[in-house]
Amino acid sequence: ATRDVVLSRAPEQEQDRAVSLQNAAAIYDLLSITLGRRGQYVMLSECLERAMKFAFGEFHLWYQVALSMVACGKSSYAVSLLRECVKLRPSDPTVPLMAAKVCIGSLHWVSDPGGRAQVLAASCRR
Repeated sequence: ATRDVVLSRAPEQEQDRAVSLQNAAAIYDLLSITLGRRGQYVMLSECLERAMKFAFGEFHLWYQVALSMVACGKSSYAVSLLRECVKLRPSDPTVPLMAAKVCIGSLHWVSDPGGRAQVLAASCRR
């Protein structure tokens, strides 16, 4: 599978790059399932973070990294990743809802003076 991977950013390679990205996403999805079932969330988050070098603007990868950070207990970092996910896909209501869940449940940011949970709730209304 690695012989067919296209990492070139040249415009004429766009279709091949999209196929390579789709194949890599499928592999990372399988890796997420496997490592998640074994409770290896830290290893999973490290693998996914390294993958972001090659597919920085891809929503699916950002969301996978955010979910892995939630699973391994890095909640405030997960919220910042989820904010980036909202920027990549503003019409998806599940992202701000997940961020609000992490803010309220894990981080207890409901009554904070900075209003971080309220900012995320405002992004839900968009």
